Amino acid sequence: MFHFRVEKRIIKSDIKNVIPLQNGMNKLMADMMITSEFAAWPQRYFITNADVSALQVKPGTILGVPAGVQGDQSTSAGEFGAAPLNNYTGSIDKLISYTSSITNTPKHYFDPSSNAPSGEALIAMEAPLNKKAQDRIDKFTPIWQQAAAFALRIQKVTANPRDITPNFDKPETIQPKTQADITKVRTDGGVPLDIALLWEGKTQAEIDAMNKIKDEADAKSKASLGAALLKAQQDMKTQDMPINGNNNQPNQPVNMQKGKQGGR
Repeated sequence: MFHFRVEKRIIKSDIKNVIPLQNGMNKLMADMMITSEFAAWPQRYFITNADVSALQVKPGTILGVPAGVQGDQSTSAGEFGAAPLNNYTGSIDKLISYTSSITNTPKHYFDPSSNAPSGEALIAMEAPLNKKAQDRIDKFTPIWQQAAAFALRIQKVTANPRDITPNFDKPETIQPKTQADITKVRTDGGVPLDIALLWEGKTQAEIDAMNKIKDEADAKSKASLGAALLKAQQDMKTQDMPINGNNNQPNQPVNMQKGKQGGR
């Protein structure tokens, strides 16, 4: 048995305090649906002793209400307004706010249609939830190590639970540009790039693969540069080579004209 417990001495639930709020939201939602079914539109009434069973309200028609019997209450008509459904939605929104406060969950998690912040504001709003998530990661990691070691033992593989490293996604939401700025500030401050990437959440295998690709690219670039320099040197030697075959004398122009007989 592997018990993932938040507290060691007492059994504590993360959702115990918000279950009544969730029940209240469910009831309000059900009441709103019933109200929308029976009272979400205006309802008209008549006070009269006359027979109004044949009256029908239709678009483009004039409703004629017969007069009451003389001596009785006069005929009158009225209307009951539609029940406002925003009373329910407002109450549900308040319960959502209470749930957000109790569970340290940003409200935009419950209402995706709202304008969620971004950048530094998002990091600040999610800080309490991130702290809570990290606390759960720290408390659940030893249990996961024991569970994984037991799974390996079933496969007849002996492993020390401390040698097993459970991997969790980072709880905080960081924009790529913000993360790049943080890494740049760290490296500019003297932190080695490999260490900065480890702090960023990259695994050692990912860093080793990145360094291998970088080394291969550097070697290929150096080889291309060396080949270009060698070719340039060969081209320069070819241009400097004399065309008359005499390496000790400079090139002399060749007179291709024939002189006349007896001429100088």
